[in-house]
Amino acid sequence: MAPATALIIGATGFVGGHLCELLATKHPQLRLLCLMRDTTPQKANDLNKLNPSVEIVEGTLEDSAIISAAAEKVDVVIHVAHSDYAPSVQAVLAGLRKRASTDSHRTPIYQHMSGLGVIADNVRGEKVDFVKEWTDVGFRLDDCPKDNTHLASDRQILEAGTRSQDGIQTAILFPGLIYGHGKTPRSGAWVPFYSTFAKAAGHAGTWGPVEVSQYCIHVRDVAAAVLCVLGYLLEDATRGGSDGLCKQIQLDDVLTRELIEDGCSLRDVPGTDHVMA
Repeated sequence: MAPATALIIGATGFVGGHLCELLATKHPQLRLLCLMRDTTPQKANDLNKLNPSVEIVEGTLEDSAIISAAAEKVDVVIHVAHSDYAPSVQAVLAGLRKRASTDSHRTPIYQHMSGLGVIADNVRGEKVDFVKEWTDVGFRLDDCPKDNTHLASDRQILEAGTRSQDGIQTAILFPGLIYGHGKTPRSGAWVPFYSTFAKAAGHAGTWGPVEVSQYCIHVRDVAAAVLCVLGYLLEDATRGGSDGLCKQIQLDDVLTRELIEDGCSLRDVPGTDHVMA
């Protein structure tokens, strides 16, 4: 049975608005609880326009008791807000652990948006002699520079996903620099960051001597990635190892259905899974 209730933290934010809209189309059966700061009728109405299934939980990332209590009542938590705010992560994990201890028939799911800051090398535009290449094959959080951003929260989530008692099914996504326009009046963290420097200097510029590049991903693609992974989690199509990392994702009807709905044509290739034509 697919989980029926999900708590979204960051629903009114940059990624969250797109996610709520996509959930209305892809998973209309989900009952959504959305954390909202300083709730007003206008803000609640704007969110309901994106997804009519939304129910508001009034609170902020600082309200650990509210977050924990809400997480204890749901089957899925999707955190796409401030990924480095540890108290909110701890509150989610505490609530889901209580949920896991009282429901032996269904493992709660925690999907968390982190970022590629975990592998940052602190290069500031200068040329470097060696650039480490990272891949998801054999990736371990312990291999990341220990002081990098996101790791403190990610390690807690990994621990929750690997423990044998009161376990939680966890998934962490690591998007690059996110750009684009939000569904709510939000533009993400980096556009204001760079525009502040540009306004102060009187012109836009480059970062350092421009010997390196930084990859970007559109906010809509991030939301779509969260949605795709959620589909696998709901269908129990993932297989995790004892280290908490995914060892196998079956290309089953979940992905096939989403590709068809997105307008892709598929053909069967002998000896392979479905391949886009």
